[in-house]
Amino acid sequence: MQRFKLRLLPLALVSLHSLTEMSTAQAQDTVQRSEDVYSLAPVVVSGSKRGETLDKLNGATSVVDRLTLDDAQVDSTMELDRVFPELYMSHSATFLFPIITLRGVTSAQDFYNPALTVYMDGVPQLPIFAAQSLLGVEQVELLKGPQGTLYGKSAQGGVLNVVTHKPNDIPQFAARAGVSSRDGYQLQAEGSGPLIKDLLYGSISLLGNDANGDVRSDVIGSDKLGGIRSRAGNVKLRLTPTGSSWELGLSAGRDCAKGDQEVYTLFDDYKSRKAYVLPNLPEAYRDFYQKRCANSFAVNGQHDFDLWRLSVIASSQRVRTTRYWPLDAYFPQFSEHWKQNTQEVRLSTRADQEEASSRAWDAVFGLYRQEVDMSRGYQFDMVLPNLYRVMDSSSSNRTESLAVYGDMTWHLTRKADITTGLRLTRDEVRTRFQGDMMGSAFEGRASANQPTWLGHLAAGYQFSPVGAATSMWLRATSHWATTWRHQV
Repeated sequence: MQRFKLRLLPLALVSLHSLTEMSTAQAQDTVQRSEDVYSLAPVVVSGSKRGETLDKLNGATSVVDRLTLDDAQVDSTMELDRVFPELYMSHSATFLFPIITLRGVTSAQDFYNPALTVYMDGVPQLPIFAAQSLLGVEQVELLKGPQGTLYGKSAQGGVLNVVTHKPNDIPQFAARAGVSSRDGYQLQAEGSGPLIKDLLYGSISLLGNDANGDVRSDVIGSDKLGGIRSRAGNVKLRLTPTGSSWELGLSAGRDCAKGDQEVYTLFDDYKSRKAYVLPNLPEAYRDFYQKRCANSFAVNGQHDFDLWRLSVIASSQRVRTTRYWPLDAYFPQFSEHWKQNTQEVRLSTRADQEEASSRAWDAVFGLYRQEVDMSRGYQFDMVLPNLYRVMDSSSSNRTESLAVYGDMTWHLTRKADITTGLRLTRDEVRTRFQGDMMGSAFEGRASANQPTWLGHLAAGYQFSPVGAATSMWLRATSHWATTWRHQV
């Protein structure tokens, strides 16, 4: 199927803020003045897990803010290659399986173990949900290269960390509408603000997006095959009493996408953009259909001490997918159900303390647990000349990961530092399958476990001081890994 992109034309963008509060926020967050010299506020990279600023981070990282995303009309993770030149994002035959490539490290041949892992506010997203809508985004961080000591084996190519807006005491509302070719459209609305003054804050985001395709079929009676239709929503609650050293947060979201992308054309007639569907197929076996619905839930909390910040996050994600399409005289059907639960506890030095700049070291330590269950069903029917089930199979896979990690930076001088990190992970996987192919039954099962050591060493030297027009650093990074495998 030919790849295409629809460029949305923005029709309206409305933002309502309290003018007094907005001017205060701008003074605090955007521009700082000292002795008639203006400088931009530092960019904080939350993906470092200890709130390091971009100019101090020992690693290759790019950060884009919300204004940049809006200017590039980025509304989903699949469009982030518009703002990150070293990143390539694309669909395969269907949006269910994105192709991700970062600086030559690709997952084009392995859709279930992508080279780049997507995180949403520090929560890992299932690989089947790497392509998703972006709601209420503040900034997106691209951590390039292996991030194994902080994020594990699934981040050997890099990490894409999406940071969303935290509701606060500033009421905000934004709405956007757009249209595109072939009767496509987009509607998006976001609102946030205080629910209980000085105590509880909330936000809600909604999105609807239709991007129709250009493949036609007289048999099906459609000339817009190959498109995607998305509906997404997210709500957040944030409990943080004014003046307190702690806060709690809760978020819940749902993202559903439907499409008819897995369309086949004749090899010698693909320019006609005409879908190949046998005209004598029964009506029940003519449709091209893919659907993916994801439900995500996360709870987080943090408490600040004199030197340290304790952070806790727990998440649950459920994703269901369905696929079927006509393939000559056959009709394949797939279904998958994914379940993921994660928990992480970490202790990090506080980056927002005034004495942090004079501290000789900074560190983050953490414990991490991840549990993933996937069940899959596959049926392959011959429709013509008679209905006959060629194959009927099912499988289940379960993966459990436990990890402990630590990462420390020694500030040797005001210009030079060294960072070291270590992560120990134990992964255990179990799989089983069974089915029937043309009257012959088959089944099997297997299990394996694998401990992994991941190491990290980096050094940085600052040539020009922070706050200058250009702050230049020279950085060198090395990573290594050792694994042992036991298989049954």
